Amino acid sequence: MVYGRNDDAFEAALRPIFLRFLETTRRTAVVVLSTPGQLQTRRLAKPTSLNYQVFRVESEAIAFVDPRPSEPLWRRPS
Repeated sequence: MVYGRNDDAFEAALRPIFLRFLETTRRTAVVVLSTPGQLQTRRLAKPTSLNYQVFRVESEAIAFVDPRPSEPLWRRPS
């Protein structure tokens, strides 16, 4: 488990790294365990037009990243 930090120094150091990470993908899903985690993740990425969402449920995050109907990965065309 990871324990949250939301002090100004931490967020100032993390923000450029987080934004660089978001820029590397067309669509990013971030899964967090708590409402404060959701708020912090959204705050770190503001303002941005990057295509990302914050989720508390992993299956919802997977559906956002890969909206194709569920089927085994081995059946999907490459």
